[in-house]
Amino acid sequence: MKKIFLFLVALVGIVACSKGDSGSSESGGNSGGGNVTGYNPPSWIIGTWIWDTSADFAYTFSKTDICHQALGSSTCDLSTPQIIKSIEQTISGNDYTVKINLIGGGSISHAWRKISDKKIAKFDLKGQVTETYTKK
Repeated sequence: MKKIFLFLVALVGIVACSKGDSGSSESGGNSGGGNVTGYNPPSWIIGTWIWDTSADFAYTFSKTDICHQALGSSTCDLSTPQIIKSIEQTISGNDYTVKINLIGGGSISHAWRKISDKKIAKFDLKGQVTETYTKK
């Protein structure tokens, strides 16, 4: 599972850095000054979430970006809005899914479930929990 997670983090990093990097993860991601059209996460997911299996991995959700931290490195999904074609998201009760469609056909998908105010779970297409995270 850890190898799959590392592969996905690396893949996101490659996609996010494949064109000019106009955003900065150091300033919290998307430096474009506002939301990328279609991205509007639920308030319960805003914050930094540490993976329960290893504190070396985390996600930070803000009103303008989704950032991944892995082994001291950070990558933000929305920091290069010029490569984003569209965003599809669904908020249904305690579930939040977002799919970032990239120009050229690729996409980045996330699916999260609120377990409590301090705990969220990542889930797969079948609705099965794959990882849990605790709010920092």
